[in-house]
Amino acid sequence: CRLLYQAERWEDLIIVATGFASAGNADQRRQAFCYVGLAQVALGRYEEAQVALRPFLSTQPPEPFPGALA
Repeated sequence: CRLLYQAERWEDLIIVATGFASAGNADQRRQAFCYVGLAQVALGRYEEAQVALRPFLSTQPPEPFPGALA
């Protein structure tokens, strides 16, 4: 996910992160929701971003990459 984020491949990031959200453990799911939300923001899909980011922000989220929570 980090590589897709850095490459700004938003649609691909949504696909991959959604897979992690379906199959990963709790921390991986929260990180996946973060990446989906960030990709949605980059695509201007703010309502979808809000839905994706809500599970990530509802707990003490793990930082998907350094500085993500800043």
